[in-house]
Amino acid sequence: MIMSYDIKNIYPFTNAFEKYLIDNKKSDVWVYSRKTFTGSLLLNNLGNNKKIIIKSSNSINPIGATRIEKFIENTETFKGRLLDNYIYIAKIFKDNAKTLAKVEKRITLVSVNIKSKEISLFGSMNIDLNILNHFIEFSDYIN
Repeated sequence: MIMSYDIKNIYPFTNAFEKYLIDNKKSDVWVYSRKTFTGSLLLNNLGNNKKIIIKSSNSINPIGATRIEKFIENTETFKGRLLDNYIYIAKIFKDNAKTLAKVEKRITLVSVNIKSKEISLFGSMNIDLNILNHFIEFSDYIN
């Protein structure tokens, strides 16, 4: 079954992922409410109580390590909660950002190519298995 989302860029992709988690009542993850269309999404992995922030960028320019590091430095807490993991979603990442995801165990990068319908993860070992499984289920769900 394909969701009736018109996913043309990164923000609708992230919003559709949020809606997927809420609509399918995933019992192992809590989705914090009141996210704006272009805002960050906060999740609580109920299995280990880790707080995960999902940051989206619809930039046409590749996202580099410096931008990701500044985001982490400026966002140690979100909605009053200390963050454990960062998932950054964008169209393209620079090589230095991909390297950062290999060495910084709190970072996972999700590259979304809307036209070719491809999702690539960098630092996939850094993401909790149930959250990774939700991304896989979601990508299958939206085809």
